[in-house]
Amino acid sequence: MTGTLLESETEATVKARDLLEVDRLAVHIDTYRGTVKAVDGVSFRIGEKESVGIVGESGSGKSMTALSLLRFTPPGARFAEGRILFEGHDLVRLSQEQMRSVRGNRISMVFQDPMTFLNPLMKVGDQIAEGLVKQGVGRRQAREKVIEALRQVRMASPEDVADQYPHQLSGGMRQRALIAMAIIRSPALLVADEPTTALDVTVQAQIINLLREIKEEHGLSLLLITHDLGIVAHVCDRIYVMYAGRIMEEADVFSLFRDGKHPYTRGLIASVAYEDQPGGAVSFIEGSVPSPINPPAGCRFQTRCPHVMPVCREKQPPRTRISDTQAVYCWLYEEEGRDG
Repeated sequence: MTGTLLESETEATVKARDLLEVDRLAVHIDTYRGTVKAVDGVSFRIGEKESVGIVGESGSGKSMTALSLLRFTPPGARFAEGRILFEGHDLVRLSQEQMRSVRGNRISMVFQDPMTFLNPLMKVGDQIAEGLVKQGVGRRQAREKVIEALRQVRMASPEDVADQYPHQLSGGMRQRALIAMAIIRSPALLVADEPTTALDVTVQAQIINLLREIKEEHGLSLLLITHDLGIVAHVCDRIYVMYAGRIMEEADVFSLFRDGKHPYTRGLIASVAYEDQPGGAVSFIEGSVPSPINPPAGCRFQTRCPHVMPVCREKQPPRTRISDTQAVYCWLYEEEGRDG
């Protein structure tokens, strides 16, 4: 985070060990039906130039976690607890003006549906250049940077694409345009929230490969939000498994797929179809994610867990360290290395 952003901040800041450290983050949304605990005590970290994935079913809170990093929370949402330490500064405490200096410059985001975030009445190049122009970059120089960014996302005929409107582009091209918009100001962290959901399988693979290449070429960190374990296995160094607003397990990608510990993690892995499975048979996790308004006491996964014990219904499981690269929140492993 550069000097002018926080020069007015008088509170001493702690130098972060990692680029990003989310500490016991809770984001609650007040509704007429009650308080939605969308994110409820989540902690994770991302190192410099590291690729990290957050995986889980729909309704697990992973997208809300991603949106919280940029304070893109919906009306009624509030930060009930926790910190978001980015480059040593707590983003939860920043003013809106300070957050505008973070968004796009230091943290950028690629969203699920490009048509939702691209203005149909503006040319693609003008939209990509908008942030630069607002920062005082001349339009000619901004145009040059736009063309270069479109080249970096492997866009054919970038000059022509810059002069087209979103509806004139294919779905894959629109997603590439969003990625170009995200990287044009050289952020330190790129957050990709389900970036392939609206694309066909062939284009999905292209976009995932592109994100991995962009991450390496630009030396940035990547946070990938997805329900697709195949994608995180292909892209990420470490994975956090999220369920009902909480982290269930964290591990490096090899440990998670070789020996995932949490029953939910194992259920997710077993639900993926592999070519060597007889007849393509897969299993599934019975039941559904509980209501975020009235979640069960104790372990959130207890209502679907095949190994549930009485203590699971009474107390939230502690964080138990399995190894230097793996930890789990589950009572099955409480004696192996509890962190508390």
